[in-house]
Amino acid sequence: PRFGSRSRSTHGGRPSRLKHGDCFAVLDNQGDLLAFEGNPDGLYYRDTRYLSQFEIRLNGARPLRLSSNIADDNAALTADLTNPDFFENGRLILPKDMIHIHRLKFVWNAALYERITIFNYDEEERRVRISATFDCDFADLFEARGQTRPARGVRGVERTRDGTVSFAYAGLDGKTRTTRLQFSPTAD
Repeated sequence: PRFGSRSRSTHGGRPSRLKHGDCFAVLDNQGDLLAFEGNPDGLYYRDTRYLSQFEIRLNGARPLRLSSNIADDNAALTADLTNPDFFENGRLILPKDMIHIHRLKFVWNAALYERITIFNYDEEERRVRISATFDCDFADLFEARGQTRPARGVRGVERTRDGTVSFAYAGLDGKTRTTRLQFSPTAD
């Protein structure tokens, strides 16, 4: 699918923004959502943050950014990343730039989609572990920008056998909001 005819490079620490309808995502130039106090990163729907953190790691380390681009229409982000040097017992076991990670992220119909593609440019077969850290805080826009609320609702999380993770938040307004993360292939 085409997400725009032209793209522009994202620079430094400036956040990238993706949007479709009432849903938008604020993420860093590697495609991660790194919410922390006062940082508005996340996936929002109707001014509530439904996903506050989503970071990937390669063998436990943050990949190095090669480049990233966001489509002119803010429909998609592509990020190209590589591995840092990996050492074991002081010995280099995987030199930098052997593993290439290509990320494509886009927002569509109140959901955030991502495709991660891994390439091995080494002469030998390599086994690497991709891990994801994620969380949902269901903060409103004011909380996401650092304002503190006197009370919050109740949040729960459930993991199913197929690897799906579901977060539910029973808000003080009487509404229940949910976020479901699905992985294909199934994550362990």
